[in-house]
Amino acid sequence: MVLDGRVSPSKRGAAAAQFKKGPPGGLPVLLGGIECMSEGHSFNLCSNVILMAYSWAFDKFLQAINRVWRLNSVADVNVYPIICEGSIDRTLEANIQEKRDAAELVLDGHLLGEDPQEVNLAELLRIAEKEFASITAGGSIDERELEKEWPVLRAELAEAMQLWAFIRA
Repeated sequence: MVLDGRVSPSKRGAAAAQFKKGPPGGLPVLLGGIECMSEGHSFNLCSNVILMAYSWAFDKFLQAINRVWRLNSVADVNVYPIICEGSIDRTLEANIQEKRDAAELVLDGHLLGEDPQEVNLAELLRIAEKEFASITAGGSIDERELEKEWPVLRAELAEAMQLWAFIRA
């Protein structure tokens, strides 16, 4: 089930309730956007979170994890962030970690000691381009080679979806 901003809040709530049941009667996988599933949901039976994108807002990022990692969680929670090397994700990851550190310092009663600066998006893009160029300096990845793998991947995904539809029926 894919739940993002294109799905109405009421439909997202119904799908979230079905996911909370877990298999065999519910959904085994829920793909929910950080922004649209961050409030009003609790997935304490879930044990894995895969973060496909980082949010600029630290609270939204943390809230996405805390939807699963609850006091009444039945198992340990694994968080898997998917980060593309040479992309803006690395910069966002560093920003999230810096914000987490700052929040912990404030809660511990210590001052950060630095003046927070506004994020300059042009500067972030320049840094990401520079990091990507250094990664691919030995030879860039030709997208045409990657596109050759797409039909196999599509077929595997279609087969998995048919299997899921069969199991659900």
